[in-house]
Amino acid sequence: ASYYAAFNHKFSKRHIVKGGLNADWIQISNIDSSLSIGHDEFAIRHDFDGGGLLFQPFIQYKWLPNEKWSATAGIHHQYFSLSNSVSWAEPRVGLRYQMPNRSAISFGAGLHSMTQPLYQYYYQTLNSDGEMVRKNQGMDFTRSLHTALGYEKNFKKALSVKTEVYYQYL
Repeated sequence: ASYYAAFNHKFSKRHIVKGGLNADWIQISNIDSSLSIGHDEFAIRHDFDGGGLLFQPFIQYKWLPNEKWSATAGIHHQYFSLSNSVSWAEPRVGLRYQMPNRSAISFGAGLHSMTQPLYQYYYQTLNSDGEMVRKNQGMDFTRSLHTALGYEKNFKKALSVKTEVYYQYL
């Protein structure tokens, strides 16, 4: 199940604040096994039935200094209950310049956190006592820096083309 809510407040025509929340409940029912080396029995590799919450509040400020320029800056927070991972403050910024020929250039950059594939959190192995243990359950987010440079051209009201050069540093 997913939930999204946001609010916008215009302080003036040129100053806008937006805040909100994304929340996703992720239900997992996963059992997986593999055939043993002797081909006489199946060994359970994953066996989990449960769920977790991905909670993501954010706030951003948009400034429109004139008709051609806009700038956006914001903070994003993320919490994932399956691993107790927290990313407290991920700053993000963007700039856009509207050119006179119905085209625009843009730039954006920000820090981002990402969960791992869900089955990885509940991968099981046998310990020395013969018990199944989940070694990845406390796995943290993958963190990265994203940057993008874009160009957009509007030909008509219903036709536009946008292209971006994108870089991600892990």
